[in-house]
Parts: sequence; C-alpha cells; structure tokens
Amino acid sequence: MVNICRRECIGMKYNPVIMSLSGEDQSPETCVSKSCSMAESPGTTANEIQETQPAGTIETQPLKPYPGFGQAVLLLLSFVFLQALASIPLAIAGLIGHPAAVAIPTLLATAVVAYYGLQKTGISFGEVFPFGAVSISVFLSLLLTVGDSFVLLREVAGLVSSVIPPPRQFYRSVPYMLRTRPHLWETFLFAAIVAPLSEEILFRGLILYGFLKRYGVRTAIIASALLFTLIHGNPWQFATGAFFGTLLAWCFVRTRSLVPCIFAHMANNALGCTMILIQMKFPAFRAVIARGSAFQHLTLVAAGLVLAISGIYLLRRAFNSSRSPVQAFLIGQSFAQSGKK
Repeated sequence: MVNICRRECIGMKYNPVIMSLSGEDQSPETCVSKSCSMAESPGTTANEIQETQPAGTIETQPLKPYPGFGQAVLLLLSFVFLQALASIPLAIAGLIGHPAAVAIPTLLATAVVAYYGLQKTGISFGEVFPFGAVSISVFLSLLLTVGDSFVLLREVAGLVSSVIPPPRQFYRSVPYMLRTRPHLWETFLFAAIVAPLSEEILFRGLILYGFLKRYGVRTAIIASALLFTLIHGNPWQFATGAFFGTLLAWCFVRTRSLVPCIFAHMANNALGCTMILIQMKFPAFRAVIARGSAFQHLTLVAAGLVLAISGIYLLRRAFNSSRSPVQAFLIGQSFAQSGKK
C-alpha cells in the first residue's frame, strides 16, 4: 500500500508526491499542508484504509459537472455583457440599425462563452457539442411540429399583448430592419441562422450538458427551458420561449445531437420572419388578422392546440422509430434506448 500525498511545500506549487509509508520526510518544516489518501492495493479493505490514514487527513470531493444553474446564469450574463462590449466599436462606426451590429457581437460573445465553458467542463468538444446524424423522420416531424405550434403560439402572444401592450421598441427591432430594403436579407440571415446557431450552442449544448449530468433529465429540461425563456427578456415571448425551450431540450435528450435542435430553431425563426414580410407586403392581410372576432381567435387557439399535440405525437413516434440509437446521459452515466425499426 502506498500513501499518495498532495503537499504544498515552501516555494513550490501543489505537486502529487507518491512515497512509501516509511519514505520521505513529511515534517512540518518541509510541508505547510497536505491531503493524503491511501491507494488501495489488492486485498486491502476499506476499514484498513480508514485505519491507516493519518489524523487530520483532508478528503477531496469530486468536482460537480459544469455548469450548474447559478453558473449558467453567470454565463448568460457574461454573454450579454460581451455582446454590449462588442457593439461599442460598431456603434462608433455608425452601424447601429444594421443587422451586422447584432450578428457580429452575438457570434463573438457566443465563441468566447462557449470556449470558456468548454475549458471549464474539461470534456472534448464533440461530447459537449455533438453534431451527430439523425433520422430524416425526426426532421420532418420537427418541421410539422414547428408549423403546427406557430399558430397556437401566435395567438397566445396576441392574447398577452392585449393584456400587456408592448412598447413600440419591441416591434422596431427585426420588423424595422426587415422593412429596410438594403438590410432585408441580412436581417433574415441573422434571425434564421445566426441567432438559432448561437442559442443552441449555449442552451442545448453547453448549459444542457451540465444540467443533465447534475440534475437529471426532467429537471435539466425544465431548468434550461426556464433560462431560455428568461433570456428573451419580455412577457410577449414567454410562451414561445417556454415551448421551444422544452421541445428542443427534449429533442436533444432523445437524439443526442444539436443538428435537429438548430434545424427546428431555424425553421421557427424563418417562419416568423416570413409572416412579418407577408404582413408588410399585404397590409390587408394584417388588417384581417387584427379585426378577427373573439370566436375566430378561440377557434385558432383550439386548432393550433390540436395541431401542436399531433405534431408532438408524431415527433415522439419518430424518436422511437429512428434507426439511430437514442442516447442520453445522467450524472456521468450514459443510457441508451435502442430504436425500434
């Protein structure tokens, strides 16, 4: 049996020193502090190890997977701060109002936060940010679910807006840039590509990775969806944030890939931008929607609810019938569900 000591010696950093019980001097003059554990040799029992450990031994606890909920909040606050910091040079250059003034800071902040978080996890890039192949049936079911839920979520957002009227600034961001012809496609690309890619890397990649290993599947999905909802920062998008935060986290757990999550997020944002463009191109269409009676809106809510539930049911079947293994992980353990053919 050997005594494995981590000693802090005068003028030296922590270094693991392996010595026999009758080996090097461990006097206070040599080392300021130490924490030792016994390396178990064949046939050594736990009681023998406990009895032979010197008094005052400090037992080191294994580090919890990164990030936890509080650490995730700090990551998101850092992301917002870095976005604002990177926007300063663009504002000085007079690019405020251009989609690049949002896209460039978003990409830079995402890269910095994702790199920092990856270093903190100590895990490979492919495990924290998996981009594995997924069955085509999953993509088709996701596309149907996004389209079906869009009707319901739009009506819910309209209901919230009627109770809590949003300020004008809320409507001036993406719609304003879409109305500006020179920025039309740049805005569309930001909303449909840059934003989904950034948010999926952070929420379904880095944050959900740590949550799944610390809290378990259900708690991880709910906690990540809550943060995804709050990061949008307004009550008019709470329903959409909560729904898609839960849906995409569930999708990641079942597929163990960010690819379908990014795809669904892009599809939803592209659909939202397309609807804005249609309303701007055809004002009469927008007027018809605005003048709809309460009965018409309730009918749309009911229809949207039925369609959304149907889409989720088909998505679940697609998960179960996928030829690829369905994988997830919880507290350092990997568990898989073999797909049914």
